[in-house]
Amino acid sequence: MAREASLFKKLFYICTFLLTGTAGVLISKAVYNMVAIGFYGDEHAFEKPWFTDWSMFVGMMGCFPVYWGQKLYRKSRKIEDPPSKAQHVWLLVTIPALCDMVSTFMMNVGLLWIPASIWQMLRGSIVIFTAILAITVRKQKLPPYQWVGVLIVFVAEVIVGAAAIMQPSSGGSSQDTSIARVIIGISLVILAQFLQALQTIIEESLLHDVDTSPVLLVGYEGLWGFFFCTFVAMPIVYFLPGTEGDGIHEDTLDSFVMLGHNGLLLVLNLVYTLVICLFNIYGMFITEVSNAVTRNILESLRTLFIWVLNLIMFYATSGATGEAWTWYSFMQLGGFVVLCAGLFIYNAVIKIPALMPKVPTDVVMPGEDPAQKGYATIPSQVDPVME
Repeated sequence: MAREASLFKKLFYICTFLLTGTAGVLISKAVYNMVAIGFYGDEHAFEKPWFTDWSMFVGMMGCFPVYWGQKLYRKSRKIEDPPSKAQHVWLLVTIPALCDMVSTFMMNVGLLWIPASIWQMLRGSIVIFTAILAITVRKQKLPPYQWVGVLIVFVAEVIVGAAAIMQPSSGGSSQDTSIARVIIGISLVILAQFLQALQTIIEESLLHDVDTSPVLLVGYEGLWGFFFCTFVAMPIVYFLPGTEGDGIHEDTLDSFVMLGHNGLLLVLNLVYTLVICLFNIYGMFITEVSNAVTRNILESLRTLFIWVLNLIMFYATSGATGEAWTWYSFMQLGGFVVLCAGLFIYNAVIKIPALMPKVPTDVVMPGEDPAQKGYATIPSQVDPVME
C-alpha cells in the first residue's frame, strides 16, 4: 500500500523530481557536445553513453551514506525503524538494476542521435507500457478514461516521431545524423521505455508489498548497476568494433583522459552524478507515496521544461547548443499538446464525466451531507500525489 504523506511533502517530491530530471537530460546533452583531447592525442566529442550510464550508478550509490545517516539519526533520537518485510532485497534488486542499466544505455545512444526535447517526448510511451504491466503483473484495473488517455498518448508518440524523422539536424549537434540513425534512436528510446516500465513496476512491488526503504532501494540498484557496467558491459564495448562516439564501441580509459584535459567536462560529470542521485531518490519517494503510473506520468511532464530551455539555450548561445525553432517545431508542439492532454486525462487531472466511475447513491463520501446525497463521481484513484 502507498504510504501517507502531507500535500507539501508530495509537492516537494514532485518539484525536485522534475527539476533534477530536467537538469540531468540537459547536462547529458551538453556533455555529449563537448570536446577534449583523448587518450590517443586527438580531440573529439565526449559521446560516451556507457560512461554516462556508469556515472548514473555511481551517483545512485551515494544513497548508502544517506541511508546510514538516516539510521544513525533515528538511533540517536531513539526512533524505531519503520516496519519492513524486506528479505534479500539486495538480490531482488538485480532485475530492476539490469533493466535500468540496459534502458539507460539505449536512451543515452538515442540522445546522441535525436534532439533532447523529442527524446524526452518519446519517453511518454512509458505510460502505455506501465498501464499494460500494471494490468498483467500488478493485477490492477484501468477505468475507461485511463484507456482513453493511453490511446491519446500513443497518437502523440506518432506525431513526435514523425517530427523527429522529418526535421533537419538541430543546432549544436556534434555530427550530422542520418535518417536511419534517427529512426534507430527513436526505436531504442521506445524499447527502453518498456524496460523502464518493468523496472518501476518491480520497484512499486518492493516499496508497497515488501516495504523496502526508497533510499536503500536506489542504493542497491546503483551498486548492482555499477557492478554490471564496470565488470561486464564496459569491458565488452571496449573490444567491440566501431569508432569512438558511435554508441557501440567505447574506450573507458579515453573517457577518464578526456575528463583530465577538460575541467568543465569533469565538473559537469560530477554535477550529473549528484543530480541523477537526487532524481532517483525522489522518483522512488513518489512511487512510495503513490504508484509507478503516477511517477511515469510525472516523468513525461519534464518535456515542457526541456524543450523551452533548449530553445532558450539555442538563441542565447547563437546556435552553439540547444535546438532551433523550425517549421517542424509546430508539429512537435502539437505532439506535446496531445501528449499532455493524454497524460492529464490518464491521471484524471482533466476529467471526462461520461467516462468517470460512479458511486451508488447510498454511499456517503467524507464531508458530504447525507440529506443532499446524489449520484457522485468517485475521486480518482490514480491521482494519489494530490490526494
